Amino acid sequence: MSISNNKLPRILAIDDQADNLQIIGLTLLNSHQYSVNFAQSGESALELMETISPDLILLDVMMPGVGGYELCQQLKRDPRFREIPVIFLSAKSEAADVVTGFEVGGADYITKPFEPTILLARVDTQIRARLAQLQEERLRDHMSLILNSMTEGLAVFDPDGIIYQINPKLEQLTGKRADELIERPYTSLFAASEQTSTLFTNQLLCHKSGKEIPVRVSGAPLKPADGEVAEGTLLVIQDIRELLSAESANQANRAKDEFLATISHELRTPLTTIIGNCELLADQTHNSENRQLIHSIEVAGRSQLTLVNNILDLSKIESGKFTIEALPYNLMKLLNEVEQIFTTQVKDAGIDLRIKLQSPLPFQLLGDDQRIRQILTNLIGNAIKFTQQGSVSVTIQREESLLCFRIQDSGVGIAAEDLKRLFDRFEQANSSISRRFGGSGLGLHISAQLAKQMGGSIAVESTLGEGSTFLLNLPYQESNLPTPARETSATHTRATALNEQLRGTVLVAEDTPELQLLERRILESIGVRVTIADNGKEALALATTEPFDLILMDMQMPVMDGIEATKKLRAIHNTTPIVALTANVMQKHRDAFFQAGGDDFLSKPINRTELKSILTRYLPHEEVT
Repeated sequence: MSISNNKLPRILAIDDQADNLQIIGLTLLNSHQYSVNFAQSGESALELMETISPDLILLDVMMPGVGGYELCQQLKRDPRFREIPVIFLSAKSEAADVVTGFEVGGADYITKPFEPTILLARVDTQIRARLAQLQEERLRDHMSLILNSMTEGLAVFDPDGIIYQINPKLEQLTGKRADELIERPYTSLFAASEQTSTLFTNQLLCHKSGKEIPVRVSGAPLKPADGEVAEGTLLVIQDIRELLSAESANQANRAKDEFLATISHELRTPLTTIIGNCELLADQTHNSENRQLIHSIEVAGRSQLTLVNNILDLSKIESGKFTIEALPYNLMKLLNEVEQIFTTQVKDAGIDLRIKLQSPLPFQLLGDDQRIRQILTNLIGNAIKFTQQGSVSVTIQREESLLCFRIQDSGVGIAAEDLKRLFDRFEQANSSISRRFGGSGLGLHISAQLAKQMGGSIAVESTLGEGSTFLLNLPYQESNLPTPARETSATHTRATALNEQLRGTVLVAEDTPELQLLERRILESIGVRVTIADNGKEALALATTEPFDLILMDMQMPVMDGIEATKKLRAIHNTTPIVALTANVMQKHRDAFFQAGGDDFLSKPINRTELKSILTRYLPHEEVT
């Protein structure tokens, strides 16, 4: 007996009593969140498991033949089924029975008769954790497939410069086996005359035969998003023997852009599910052990996201495509937002962080607030990381034609001989810094390049053992917009947003079932009615026959993509606001969407604060008291 929907998580309920199965089935199916299969014995369940792959098993303990405990043990011994969570559902309520259930591999234990709402809540907890685990496994396999199929050689080395992972293309380029490359310094890959500390360059790769192959080398740090110790550095080695002509080089750059865009999209889509569901699950889970498990999955997802962003930034640096804006921005608002980023970190570390604007500014400033925020986040983050006790202070003041930021810490300090190479690529004060604190020096290099492009500079003063002071100087340019009398803190702004319930109808155009479920849950949790379209063609049909307050449009979908659907809606004078919610995040994708008639742009993985801000902008809302 089964009732299925291929888009919903599948649950297998096993009980020898038909009445019990009927109650379980009605409870689950009435939630409209799951597909359900049933079995009335352990033996029939094992047969059914050969043809279906459930995401969760609800298992009775007392059954004739193969009992619940024995069946669970058999499943946990089978590598095909051992990761499927099992919830025991039994009238046996003694403590010893519950303990036995966990000892044989159960994930939870519910006693009969059960409260339907409790059953649904505990099923939902296990299902979300299981789906997040499956998504992480798919992401890991997908990443391995991408790296192994790359047309460029790849090597990953640790903070000491020792290679610990390569791909088949590098074996082909060097003519060497993996065991001849791994555990060797990455510099051994290149001709001695070409070895430099700069990795963003053309070099000569050493072939086993003695030949030297011209290659283009670039790198990016593999650093977790939460600031933990870096796992190493990714080195990409491109054979340029056939690309030495100008035309070939241009073709290679176009191909690289497409490759990076594809990688970014394909990795951001599953990362959106992993990170989004982890955030939702963490909000609803109070068990510390489960929260730790959820956090570890989210950290892994954000680490992969950091790698994707690093690769995109690396491409922009190499091609000179970093763009600097000159738009009005509120400096006080920017400082509040930067301070909020580090609130939890400094509290956990016991460090005092003080950010002070020495005198109020009458007008908003002209500049690129996103790039300024990026530099300050890096400099303050480093100051906090290298300060074990004491304080970090940031003072900002105008000095004639300059806006001066002074970031001072009481941390480990830097030796004088190390200061001159501190802003080089992949450089830190010494190798012990990488081992102790993580990182590979790319952040300071990027910050210095950004400051230079904005017409400014970064300098450093430091005494070993006493601390460091970084000086960021940028051109002071006023706009004609007055500064608001008082800038509400980021904390208060977010708290107010979280107390608002929205109303209205949103059409979500999204082709991935997991993301459909995630986006529906997020939107419905804040009071919004949701309609799902599987592609642009369905979205076009729905938007022309039903009224919606807002359309969230994925860009890359089958049948009809989001760009084409947006163009067609605007061509028939449909004025419903259309906001991109997409894993296509490169500038050319943004430009194409706005040219098609889009109103706003959100990137995946979903930032719930940014999503709420967009929804508040376009939907009616009311404050919850």
